Order: sequence, then structure tokens, then C-alpha cells
Amino acid sequence: MGYNTTLVLLNDALPEIARDKDLGAQIADAVRTFDFRRNSKFRQDAENPKTLSIPAGNHCNALAVVSSNHADFTALVATGGNTGRLVDLEFDGGRGVLNPPIEFAKRILRRHAGEITAHERMEILKILDPSAGSD
Repeated sequence: MGYNTTLVLLNDALPEIARDKDLGAQIADAVRTFDFRRNSKFRQDAENPKTLSIPAGNHCNALAVVSSNHADFTALVATGGNTGRLVDLEFDGGRGVLNPPIEFAKRILRRHAGEITAHERMEILKILDPSAGSD
């Protein structure tokens, strides 16, 4: 298997994206240099330095490279606020996307259980079972 890359595309930049004849080459260059962000000609997002912004026309951040991982991993990526973030990776032969999302979420919670405070655990339980904690 090869690699999979996650991009965030800003819909309001679509007209500029459609007109940019060099965009395909820029995307390929950004993806190739993603793991070498410090040496890339593409701008790192100031608030999210783990992404690379790709310009198109007058948009300095028409697209953003968020993650690039081997296809044997299932990547959980969150998007919002014109950017994205790699939340978690799981080595599972890339089969995780075929399983129910709740199973992936449970494995993530188990992996990060030590990082969750007792108060956060109670909040999670309330979400999973609204009757939990009520007397």
C-alpha cells in the first residue's frame, strides 16, 4: 500500500481553485514536502503549525495539507475553522474505516485513558448514559 493524504479545501476558494492552472503541481509539491514542513516553501498555519497552506489565486490558504500517513493506518482527522488536525492514528492495515465508528472511538479512548481526568470520565459517562450519575 502507499500513502493517504488528507486535505481541507475551502469552498469559498473554489472559483480561484478552478482557475489556478498550477494548483495540481502545488498540491503534489505540498504533499511531497509535508513531512519536511520546516523546509517547505508552503506557509505553515500560525495557529496550527502541523498543517501546510496551499495558495490558489488570491487565497493564501485555499487548501491545507492536514495529514499524510501510510495506508496501513486508519487516521482520525477533525476539520473546522478552515483547518484540520490529525487526532489519532491506528495501525490496523487500513481496515478501521470498514468497522463501526464507535469501535474506533472506543479504542482511541482506551489508548488515551491515562490522559483523561476523573471529571472528564464522568462527563463521558453522562454522554454515553444520560442516567449515569443522577440520583
